Amino acid sequence: MRWLSELELSIALTSWFPAPWTPAALAQSLARVHQDAPVLQDRAWAWLSDPDFAAEPNPAGGWIVTRSERGDRETAHLTSDHRLTVMWQDHFRGKFAFPLAHSVDPEDVAALAAASLAAQEFDERDADYSYRTSWRATRDEALATARRYGHPGR
Repeated sequence: MRWLSELELSIALTSWFPAPWTPAALAQSLARVHQDAPVLQDRAWAWLSDPDFAAEPNPAGGWIVTRSERGDRETAHLTSDHRLTVMWQDHFRGKFAFPLAHSVDPEDVAALAAASLAAQEFDERDADYSYRTSWRATRDEALATARRYGHPGR
């Protein structure tokens, strides 16, 4: 199995690349590059520290997520594995942002350059199609709602 490099994982998380993550697959990928990655303990996941997070299976389905920090506890209910992986993407994508601006492996940049150029050229040609206009409207509406009401995991 070929693992994503730290740069590739950072790009995937930061851009919200729609990878078919499962909790186990994302946790394994994160563990290769992040010291506070989710770890499966018995049937529950634990990650980060100060604050600490834990996700236990909810008997009704999904996950019960607990955030603990210096005596304070908050609980959230996530309805699926997908919601848990989205929460992790949100938690961990920021962990890579600072180093990307200051420390980049030139081999990673070279390996991604041709694909990045192809994606940019495709996006420029594709940007004027009507489906993109409706997609952007739907995306913007969803983001506005998330900003107004918060999103799962916060």
